[in-house]
Amino acid sequence: MNAYIVPDEFHSRYSAIQREYLYLIYNNKHRSPLMINRAMWINHEIDIKFLIKTSSYLIGEKDFSSFK
Repeated sequence: MNAYIVPDEFHSRYSAIQREYLYLIYNNKHRSPLMINRAMWINHEIDIKFLIKTSSYLIGEKDFSSFK
């Protein structure tokens, strides 16, 4: 969405001060060829209340280094 001029020493992985991730779920009984490799397909009803409750544990600064 934006582009900036940065110093030559800038590294997209190590110089970043924050990151944001977007996960897409395509929820439909029929698979869409337009969503392949773009979203996770789930063909059954999703418990939105459960997702909201459990996703709250991911908000904030976390140390995920053990997942390397």
